[in-house]
Amino acid sequence: MAAVDSWFAHAEVAHPAPGPRRRPAAARPKAPVRSQRRQANRRVRLPIVWMTVFAVLLLSRLHAADPITPKVENDAHAEAILWEVWFSDEINGGYPHTVTKNRLRVIVFNERGAEMLSKADIPHLGSRHISDV
Repeated sequence: MAAVDSWFAHAEVAHPAPGPRRRPAAARPKAPVRSQRRQANRRVRLPIVWMTVFAVLLLSRLHAADPITPKVENDAHAEAILWEVWFSDEINGGYPHTVTKNRLRVIVFNERGAEMLSKADIPHLGSRHISDV
């Protein structure tokens, strides 16, 4: 019966449920000391501050540069102030082609300039198509 009693005693013992495993205190990383955190923040902040200062100085230098002022001859009849060119590749009817668009803005100073710019010669080479003039 002694064997039976030990079996009952062993069966009735309640084992606690296993809890979360914790690392031993020696294996846990220590929290950084406050001064170490400040030093780490300085290592991050200092380059950001210097890059910001450099960017501000560079932009102020670019802004302070003299703007490009056009120099027009005294006897000029007209002046081109803007010429924009756009290129695009398109497919029309299964064949690829390149489309070029030009935009030219001109200031006309006198009658001679108006007469010179009233007509434009556009070269038409081979199979090129010209539209929207």
